[in-house]
Amino acid sequence: MMLLLEFREVTKVFRQKLLKKGKLEAVKGVSLEIRTGEIFGLMGESGSGKSTLGKIALGLMHPSSGEVLWEGKQWTSLSPKERLAVQGISQNPYGVFNPRHKIGYSLAEPLDYHRLLNDKEEMSLRIKEMLELVNMDEDILSKYPGQFSGGQLQRLAIARVLLLNPNIIVADEPTTMLDLTIQAQIMHLFKRIHEQKGVAVLLISHDLPVVAALAQRIGIMYGGRLVEIGSTEEITNNALHPYTRLFLAAAREESIPEPQSRDSGADRGCICCSICDQAVELCRQKEPELIRVAPEHEAACHMVNFGGNGDRS
Repeated sequence: MMLLLEFREVTKVFRQKLLKKGKLEAVKGVSLEIRTGEIFGLMGESGSGKSTLGKIALGLMHPSSGEVLWEGKQWTSLSPKERLAVQGISQNPYGVFNPRHKIGYSLAEPLDYHRLLNDKEEMSLRIKEMLELVNMDEDILSKYPGQFSGGQLQRLAIARVLLLNPNIIVADEPTTMLDLTIQAQIMHLFKRIHEQKGVAVLLISHDLPVVAALAQRIGIMYGGRLVEIGSTEEITNNALHPYTRLFLAAAREESIPEPQSRDSGADRGCICCSICDQAVELCRQKEPELIRVAPEHEAACHMVNFGGNGDRS
């Protein structure tokens, strides 16, 4: 399967004077591949770096080091029109549309700005097609954003993105601000778009049911690092990394063991030492790399090499 988007050893550092070290490493050496036409779920708790990686994918931030490739080409070398192939959906649908403009104007604006369609009739037909795809009637074009619910605005935001004919949509917590019923509707909409348009989706979320229902593969981030990646079935049924197991247990509202109080050794060793009951001296001294354990499963854990028996010293 062809690769659309690749991250190669991507790191993002923010300079902050308030911190003792003067910097915050939000993403740490992440390598990840998004394939053509797939839905990839990127999960992790708040502060794990997943949203920062999404902004890097959209070109809203530049990595401090590493490479971002689009279909094998350096992201920075792409023309503005080529970059339209990557579009984003935010978690706040209320901030997408200018409240002073009617929806019809706001939907036509990106087509006009990027000069994708110059013929007004063709533009009108294209907008109508996208509205049908997101289950919205044509009469909404004469209304203002303030006349719609959050779920309706999210549908319109998706329609606006689809008008640009993207190859991949980066969706950052697209259902967070919606109630459960509307969340389910938006999930079904993403699934239909994926099936009908073949658009790939980088779905960034901490919501396990949402990601498990949509994604073919899942990546788990913790402390800025990608700690496990695999097929949805492998991650949900056979998680190997200690953090992944804790994250899934919390998502399923299962009992979670108390983290250990010992020093994590995060500066040089595994960042998960403090929450792992199998950690040994090697874990505190050396940072683990992603190890392939199956064709569609990798985990950044020293214990993977030792069968998880924890009897090393």
